[in-house]
Formats: sequence, structure tokens, C-alpha cells
Amino acid sequence: MAAMRIARSASVVGLATLVSRVLGLARDMIILSIFPPMLTDAFYAAFRLPSTLRYLMGEGAMSAAFIPVFSDYLRNKTRREAWELVSAVAILLLAATALVAGACMAFAPWIVRAVLWGFSSNPEKFRITVGLVRWLFPYLVFVSLVALCMGVLNSLKHFAMPSVSQAAFNAVVIASALFLVPRWGGGPEKQIYALGLGVLLGGAVQLAMQLPALRAKGFTLVIGRVATHPEIRRILRLMVPATVGLAVYHVDLLVDNLVASLLSQGSVTYLYAATRLIQFPMGTFVIGISTVAFPLMAGYAVTREFEKLKEAMNYALRLAFFIVIPASAGLIVLGKPIIRLLYERGEFLAARSTGPTYLALLYYSFGLYAVGGVSVVARCYYSIEDMRTPVRVAGIALLVNTALDFILMRPLGHGGIALATSISTSLNLFLLLWLLRRKIGGLGLRRVGRSLLKIAAATASMSAVAWGAHRAVAAVAAGNRLGPRSAQVFIPLLAGVAAYALTALAVRSPELGELWQEFRGRRE
Repeated sequence: MAAMRIARSASVVGLATLVSRVLGLARDMIILSIFPPMLTDAFYAAFRLPSTLRYLMGEGAMSAAFIPVFSDYLRNKTRREAWELVSAVAILLLAATALVAGACMAFAPWIVRAVLWGFSSNPEKFRITVGLVRWLFPYLVFVSLVALCMGVLNSLKHFAMPSVSQAAFNAVVIASALFLVPRWGGGPEKQIYALGLGVLLGGAVQLAMQLPALRAKGFTLVIGRVATHPEIRRILRLMVPATVGLAVYHVDLLVDNLVASLLSQGSVTYLYAATRLIQFPMGTFVIGISTVAFPLMAGYAVTREFEKLKEAMNYALRLAFFIVIPASAGLIVLGKPIIRLLYERGEFLAARSTGPTYLALLYYSFGLYAVGGVSVVARCYYSIEDMRTPVRVAGIALLVNTALDFILMRPLGHGGIALATSISTSLNLFLLLWLLRRKIGGLGLRRVGRSLLKIAAATASMSAVAWGAHRAVAAVAAGNRLGPRSAQVFIPLLAGVAAYALTALAVRSPELGELWQEFRGRRE
């Protein structure tokens, strides 16, 4: 059954990704404690630029275009022909990313001036950001090839190593912060470049970890046709609208950064720190679900089993909501103690950044359900090789987000930027679902609606219990030491999770039963 296949594989991805996200949080905790807001603004803004192109040229658009074609080859061609396709795409991707990275390094000052207006008024901040952009852009080459390897392995139903390698990247950056930074010399303004070197080393390690898994699957590099390969044109044809669609989304993020650069110092850092917390449930669970569901839906699309395709998407959507909605409520209720536990030390504490970071987290949390939903539904479009509809919808969402950024930043500051993102992402999800229903027929959304009512009841119970537990623990375990801080997070968290599970059981939430069946099946 499609549901069980998604749940089984998603649990593998989720566990591996959980380790990666924990290390990612540890990475940011260390960075935010070592460097003041001016330098973290520069680092995170600079890192955003190659990360944006990473999604456009690597794990976003390229994967969306490549996986359906590769799935077709796996079903209808020989394995050697499939490896020839992978080789052609790899060589082309290497050349393209190297060219783009070189150009961006050469034109770094103009790029920073174009996308980060506010930094131009601070010459030191501008100079450091330009330097970091030049250090970080070669990372694009590594991570794009990593994305190709991940797409191949995921299509072959191998999910563990791609997820584990992400944890290795974070581990290398942590090691650079702990060991390279103190030995770099020259003060924080020079030491921040050690993080750039750590990012490059992490990307190289991440790529190297994919290769044994590829060889185990029988991959051999076939040097032959590249530009003349018959499927390159098909992939590029699919990739162009996917790139435009993802570009719209990431232009959205760049606009957010641009607007934040016009606000008070630290605003870029507050938004980044909040998004990292938002990405924890997203990256751990929802991305795992959509990652597993995509090749499955693409396979059903190849064989034209559209009812099974809709079944897989429906289940993935319900499972995503089952996880994301309580996660967003938990971040709203326990956001401040979580921020205190994870970030409040060193330069972050000195800058009194907890309140501003929670403001961003609060408004981002309102739209977390939509981020999870878009992650699943967009991949359903990609599986049927419809790249244009998500582009059009994303364009509408971008216009709405940009307008709301400038409207809401005045009364809410950087919090208005986060709220604008939540509103525009919600609009994106609703439009995608509406248009998909018109395209392929009923999506079983009534079943999703019934699940949402049960999820809402369980979430309300969880929120009340978590809030009450936090108040009780805070009354007896006050203080700023690690022990009281941890107790104020983990005891309410465990109590809330227990309340959610018990309430979901009481209202007979089908997702809980399916997850339990999968767990029992693994134990047996």
C-alpha cells in the first residue's frame, strides 16, 4: 500500500534528518554565541545567496525535472542507459555550477549591493559580506552534485545515506567553528571567514559520502553524450519552469532579506534564527515525507495510475498536517523557553535577541502548515510533469508577499516580514490544491478535512497541557542555568506530546493508527 511505503521510508529519512537538524541547531547555537549580530547578519545573508542557487540548480529544480525522467528510464530502459543519463546530467551540472559560481565570485560587490540595500550604509558590514560571498560560492558546485546523487539514490529507494550526509555537513561546520575559528587570528571580523572554509569542507565531505552508496547500486560513469543526449532537452524543458517557480520562491526570501536589511541591526539574524527553528519539524518530518512520496508519485504517473497517485499525495498531505500543525502550536506555546535554551548565551544574550527572535518565530509558525502542504502538493505537479502551474501560483504568492513585506514592516518590524511569508504561503497552498483538483479530479480533500478536525482537537489539548506544564515547571525551576532552562522545555514538551497522542487516540485519528501499524511492523 502506498501509505505504508511512504510511512516506512519517511521514518528512515526522518530519523536521519533528525540527527542532521539537531546538529544544525547546535551549529547555529555556537555561531550565534561566538559572533555579534553584525557579523552573523553578514554570514547568514551571504550564505543565503549560494543556498538560493543551490535550490535552483540542484536539489530543487534539477531534482524536480530529473527524478520523473530517471524514474521513466528505470522502468523502461536498461540500467546502463540510466547510468548514461546520470553521467550526462552530472557533467553538465558540474560545468554550469562552476561557471555560475565563478561569475558570482567575480561580481560579488554588485550582487550584494543589489540584493542587500541596507548593508551599503555600513561599509564594514558590506565589505565582510562581499568577502563571505566569495568564500561561500564554490559550495554551490559541491551541493548541486550532492542533490543529483540524492535524486538518483531516492529514485532507487535508498534514502538513508543522503539524509545522513546532511548531518556530516553540519558536523564539519561545527568543527570549523570550534577549532578553526579560535586559531584563525585577527579578531571576529577575520575569524568569520573560517566558517566559510567550514562550509566548503562540509560540502566536499557530503559529496564524498554519496559515492559509496552510488557504487553499491551499480553506478558507473559513462563518458559519452552530454549536450547531445536525447533526454537532456527533456530535462531542461521541465527544469526551466521549475527553476522559474523556485526562483520566485527564493526571490521571495531574498526580498525578505532585502527588507530586513533596511531595518535595525540584527533583523536578518532574528529571521534566520527563527527559520532554523521552523525548519526543524519541516526538515525532520515533512521533507522526509515529500522526499519519499515524490518518486512514488512519479512512478504512478509513468504507469498512468492516477488514483494511486492521488492516494499517495492525499496520505502524504494528511501525514504532513498531522506532524506540522501540533509542531507549529508547540513553537508558539514554548517558543521563548526554546530560544532561551538553544540560543541565549554569549553575543546573542548580550544583544538581548530572545524577544525579537520569538516575534519572528511566532509569525512564521502561523504558516508552517502551508509550507508543509506546498512541499507535498508541488511534488504532485512535478510527478505529472506540470511545472508551469506551480510557477504561476508562486508568482502570485511572490507579489502578495512583497506587497505585505512593505506594508507590515512598519507596524511589526521584522515580525511583519515573517507574517507576510505565512500569509503568502497559505495563499500558495490553497491555489495549488484548487487548480490540481480541476486538473486531475477529486483529491479526497473531505478525508483531509476530517483528519484536520481531529488534528485540531488533539492540538488544542496538547497546547493547553504544554502551557500549563510550562507554568508549573517555571514556578518551581526558575533561573537561567541549563538545568532549569531544560526542564522548562522538555517537561512541557513531553507532556504536550503525550496529550496529543492520547487525544488523537481518543478521536481515532487514522494517521496515528497508520504510524503505529508501521512501528509494530518494524518491531516484528
